[in-house]
Amino acid sequence: MPWRKMLHAREDLLRTARRLLAQDSTRVLTLTGLPGVGRTSMARALVNGAPPHHEVPFVDARRATQPGALCRIVLEAAALSDVVVVDDADTAPDAAHALARALATQRDAQLIVTASAPLHLPAEAVVRVPALPEPDLSEDPETYAGQPAVRLFLDRAERSGAMITPDRETLEDIAAICSALGGNPGAIVMAAARTPTLPPAMLRELLTESPPSTVIAAQPLSGSRDLFTAIAWSESLLDEAPRALLADLAVFASSVPLEAVAEVTEQDGLVNHLAALVDSHLVEPLHYDTGSAYRLSPLVRERAAQLLSHRPERAAELSARHTQWALGVAHQSRMLTVSGMTTDALGLAAELEPEIMAALQRSVDGGDVEVAAQLLLGIVPCWFSQAVTAQEKGWIDRVLGLAEEHEIDQGLRAMLLAWRGLVGAELATDAAGVAAALPDLQAARELAEPLGEQLLTRVLMLSVLAGRVMGDRSAVEPLCRQGQELAEQLGDVAAMTSFEAWAGMLAHQRGDVDEALRCARAAFERAQRLRNPRVMLLPAALLRTLPPGTPIGSDVPSFAELLDSARLVQDNRSLSWILPSGTMTALHAGDLDTAATLALEALRHARASGNPRRYLTPTLTVLLLAHARGDAHVATRLRSALRPFSQVLLPAPPPWMLRDYGETISGPQPDLALPSSHQEALALLQGAGEDALRYVRSLATAPVIRMVAPLEDTTGLRPRPEDLTEREREVLASLPSGASNKELSVQLGISAKTVMHHTSSIYRKLGVRGRSEAISWVLRHEDVLSEGVEQARGNEA
Repeated sequence: MPWRKMLHAREDLLRTARRLLAQDSTRVLTLTGLPGVGRTSMARALVNGAPPHHEVPFVDARRATQPGALCRIVLEAAALSDVVVVDDADTAPDAAHALARALATQRDAQLIVTASAPLHLPAEAVVRVPALPEPDLSEDPETYAGQPAVRLFLDRAERSGAMITPDRETLEDIAAICSALGGNPGAIVMAAARTPTLPPAMLRELLTESPPSTVIAAQPLSGSRDLFTAIAWSESLLDEAPRALLADLAVFASSVPLEAVAEVTEQDGLVNHLAALVDSHLVEPLHYDTGSAYRLSPLVRERAAQLLSHRPERAAELSARHTQWALGVAHQSRMLTVSGMTTDALGLAAELEPEIMAALQRSVDGGDVEVAAQLLLGIVPCWFSQAVTAQEKGWIDRVLGLAEEHEIDQGLRAMLLAWRGLVGAELATDAAGVAAALPDLQAARELAEPLGEQLLTRVLMLSVLAGRVMGDRSAVEPLCRQGQELAEQLGDVAAMTSFEAWAGMLAHQRGDVDEALRCARAAFERAQRLRNPRVMLLPAALLRTLPPGTPIGSDVPSFAELLDSARLVQDNRSLSWILPSGTMTALHAGDLDTAATLALEALRHARASGNPRRYLTPTLTVLLLAHARGDAHVATRLRSALRPFSQVLLPAPPPWMLRDYGETISGPQPDLALPSSHQEALALLQGAGEDALRYVRSLATAPVIRMVAPLEDTTGLRPRPEDLTEREREVLASLPSGASNKELSVQLGISAKTVMHHTSSIYRKLGVRGRSEAISWVLRHEDVLSEGVEQARGNEA
């Protein structure tokens, strides 16, 4: 009977294997991989499709228990077929020698072999069979359903009789399960087989608390040995030194560079021992343009931890060295930040976050507050950049609690207080929550004042950042000026640029557009000289959010270019406000399709952040988008969810947005009671964010319904300003004032709806894509426009 089994994400491997098998120089094709990855399935798939009268023999090497038995069985099979499959070859005694003898005797034979490691036979080609790609838990959960590991889980769960609805929460649970099992297909199948009894959410929780072997059923892996026994067997084949290194590697929580392994384990002959582990698939190599890293699969880590637990003194020694190494990483990240190399600092901390957190947990448990504080300060900026959560704030609270019980460097205490104040303000849901966070920032400044200008500058930077959610920023402006002066004295150009940009934002918020433009241009030009994309994002984006018609300069990157830069340097914090700003600019220009596209990306980033507050501004922009499209029921529902957060939400948008859209933002709301608790409000917000995401996604396929005449695709149209009517010229001439449609309607004595119709006609006749381009046209053709208006008035007279 032909072999019938679905292989997930193995097409490229099969093509590679078939190509190698077809080469005259290949007499042995060895498929290597960790137990459970599907080596046997790959071998069967390779020979699947052979004619029924020429079935390929399949030799199970585990049955060849006596010396010489494997060679004899293979020769018998080779008498029937030129191609023979030898499964689990390395379980037979002296397998490499036996297969070499068989090949020498049967010179036309070709072997397809599965083994834990290469056999180093003559004319051998090796194909490494990896685990399935692990789902990226930072991605949008809706992408998980298409990932091979998740598809395999769903397929096997269904075959086990479980009724699983692949909604967002369930897909998140399944993706986490697949990740916890290292993408190992055998382990995923075993876990999925338990779903008739344990739902994915419970399996995920159990895998968080317990080793995999205690959670998933120990079913036999196509034979007498279960998956974990098979891994132990692979480990038993190693020499003593690689086995010792495998045990040592249990101290690491994630993938780490070779230098880290060398520093922590201090093993002689490290490269050779590591190569043996890689050959056996007990260590997974990860190769990048910038270097290589190495990690243990979660299934192998469990075995390595068992080995290390038998040597408690060695485990303690490794833990101490690991903490010191992680401390060095945290220190390096902090120094990069101080040097203005924020992208490198955040990249380093993010890449090694699991290691820093393991060391932090160890230090807190041991009461080593100095080390814990330094580790924490190395990772907090990374959390803040991604979207800090209440759980992460809990770590700051714990370390500061330790600092109350033990002596600690005052500079470390100041920075911890400053971060707790900023994070507390970020997580606040109302003005009272923001006010409760500010004393920490004040205390941090008082502590830092006598300890040096550099420390005070860092504390002031965090203090000014908290101003984003403050309704009254009058107390922040002098702090910003003080920080700018200190940065200038220190020659810290990156800090000077940030303070200048923040000064521009504060000026913008209080309505001083000229001052905002001056500060933003100065910061932007300084950032250009630094050639630092991350530093440039803030002033450039500020310039782009100034009122339409402001002469920001032709050298400022467009929103599309800013978004590309933010994605390139993985600056999720900048993305979290550049995307909504771009959405608002597109809305203001009447480009509802672009607004929907940007809002969708912003909502996906908010969802991936794990912090419901990140839904606030994107959901607000979707509210305005729904209103512009005439979807009043959507706008009303979103407005109701945002109402409890108005005190921290409304200070953030630029003044022109509140001026133009204030009535829409504060429009009709259902007569419902406010949420009774902080948690209830956040749950309501998260639900609204999901509603907003579904709504904007639906716009990709739904017909566009607008309250105004639809914008035509003006690409390539010849401008026809001569076709503008007198009223259209008047409306066009008024656009650079920045007045809203409602304000224009009062000035011109017509309805706001009529203004909308006129602007739509203007865009079409000028061949522009929205309000911003129309304003640019006016500024370039003021003479032509004024002549046309005067001529039209003369004709009327």
